Amino acid sequence: KGSFSETVSEVPGAAAGPAGQSKPRLLVVEDNPDLQDYISLILSEKYSVASAENGRAALKQIEAGLRPALILSDLMMPVMDGYQLLERLKGDDATRHIPVVMLTARADARDKMKALRIGVDDYLIKPFDEDELLVRIENLLKNVEARQGAPSETMQEPGPAVSEEDQVWLENFEGYVQQNLSDNTLSVTALAYEFAMSESSLLRQLKRLTGLSPVRYLQEIRLSEARRLLENRA
Repeated sequence: KGSFSETVSEVPGAAAGPAGQSKPRLLVVEDNPDLQDYISLILSEKYSVASAENGRAALKQIEAGLRPALILSDLMMPVMDGYQLLERLKGDDATRHIPVVMLTARADARDKMKALRIGVDDYLIKPFDEDELLVRIENLLKNVEARQGAPSETMQEPGPAVSEEDQVWLENFEGYVQQNLSDNTLSVTALAYEFAMSESSLLRQLKRLTGLSPVRYLQEIRLSEARRLLENRA
């Protein structure tokens, strides 16, 4: 990991593309200098890249006038981590529209769920595939462009990612799943019955709150628990 000082750098000559066309500006928030340079290098051919080594440094740049089209952030950082940065960004009307991609070595499903609840737009596990990262970024930027091009009467500022009521429901749901993972009869049908919902309603609820289907959600939780048990035995 890098030092605890707050620095921001920009890839030299990345401000303009071919024939003087301006490139979308991305902000990379990563406290490991080598990884920060590596990610910036991947992006610099298509994008203007600014970088910060923690969440607080990133916010200072935004407050000073930096307007990134998209932010890529590490999860675990000193001073201000990725969760705290995400909460600040999604809680501010001036920045909540900026897509945020979380890049992290933490594969635990609970970490992903927490980021999804706050409102992260995408989540990639390190080591990541360079081409996949570029495609995900391109798709997010296209989505933003499409929203901006929509008729004004349909344009609405997104509200908070998850309401307090939704968060309580999701915490109860996660708690129930964790407590009953060893039950071989635990299924989408059983969960829908337990929470007095139809399977289709459960699907819509989980998709809205986590981006995952009930089947995928159960798979993620079980894989996370299996990894935890293996790590404890090591």
